[in-house]
Amino acid sequence: MVKGFMLPRPVLRFREGTALTPYEGFKLGLKPYYGPSRIVPVVITHRDYLRDVEELFENLKAGLRGYGGAGKWFDLELEDPEVVAVGSVREYLDAVARMPLGDIVVAVIPDEMAVDYEDDPYMPLKREIAITGIPSQMVEFSTVRNLKDSPFVLFNLMLNIYAKVGGIPWVLDDALPSDVVFGIDILRRRKGEEVALGLTCLTGKGAFRFEWEGSMSSPVEWMDVLSERIVGLSEDMGFRDLRRVCFHIEEPTGFASVEVVRRLIPEMRERGILVEDGMYMVVAVRKSGVPRPFKGVGARYGVPDKGLAFVLDYYRGVVLTSGYPEFAAFSPLGLVKPLAVEILDSNFEHNVKSALKEVYWLSEMHWASGFRSSKHPISTLYAHRVSSFLSAGVEPAREYKGKAWFL
Repeated sequence: MVKGFMLPRPVLRFREGTALTPYEGFKLGLKPYYGPSRIVPVVITHRDYLRDVEELFENLKAGLRGYGGAGKWFDLELEDPEVVAVGSVREYLDAVARMPLGDIVVAVIPDEMAVDYEDDPYMPLKREIAITGIPSQMVEFSTVRNLKDSPFVLFNLMLNIYAKVGGIPWVLDDALPSDVVFGIDILRRRKGEEVALGLTCLTGKGAFRFEWEGSMSSPVEWMDVLSERIVGLSEDMGFRDLRRVCFHIEEPTGFASVEVVRRLIPEMRERGILVEDGMYMVVAVRKSGVPRPFKGVGARYGVPDKGLAFVLDYYRGVVLTSGYPEFAAFSPLGLVKPLAVEILDSNFEHNVKSALKEVYWLSEMHWASGFRSSKHPISTLYAHRVSSFLSAGVEPAREYKGKAWFL
């Protein structure tokens, strides 16, 4: 029997203090860690929802019940939106050419199940707006009409908008074991066709950059591009004399990525990014084929505590990045699924517990929700979201390397 242990829970750093959860930090008035003082939104919506959009933005600005509002919680001025109204689904794409300039486009679109797949404007609209170089936030009709007075929806929507325009809601108070973590995702459209690369770069406490490449046609090409992007991001962020770098990847590109890293390390040393005796580690984060642990409560089986981890051997471990108390002790959603963590390569006497902790802590850095953390570390989660959008043809301007446009 493998005995589990609890990893320390990460403390989140806001501008004016620390908290254990995002909602607690904002409710205490700690303010976002860093970000804009003013946001100018543009809205594209069907004309039947004009009044609902007006009420939604009134609530986003002023707050409602358990949500304090853009000014009080986010310390910013949320301008009244410039609205472009359409009369049918077919008019959405034409509306992009008519919209004024702003910091973000909020598109109010039909619910996914309410329209046929070929008529769904979500992805075509994402692509068209991305060409303008402005980030976008999609909101479904039912959310605007039925949930515009929900404090939970309002908080999460404002959080998404804030991060997409370049804000950093919170970071980690304590540093990660690694100086820098790179998250790598390679997504192949179809066998034998082009691949898309998504790359996340995170410093020890959470400063970030993103990179991407959307049209690579061969394994040799993506391996070369990946090396170039890692070096480029390192130099963009001014990395010098790093002592420990970690690379988080998902299968099936694991061992190819190991080869890239092995070739890359000497170049990083030569450029002064990594010290001569600097350490590196390549970690695979797997989400499938992992047994589900449970917690015995009397004669019943319940949801284990978040942060529970198991060391299987020198290279492998399992960690729960979700669980109680985010899920009820006896959740109707079923037992939570853990992540399998495997160290594929390293040049030092590593500790699997350290790798598990890094994965767990980075799952708490997800800026799309203030109530529930991501199952996956944002290193791989955000890299995968970037590559997924690229494979669908959504590719923003390069100046969005420092903005979470893909949330």
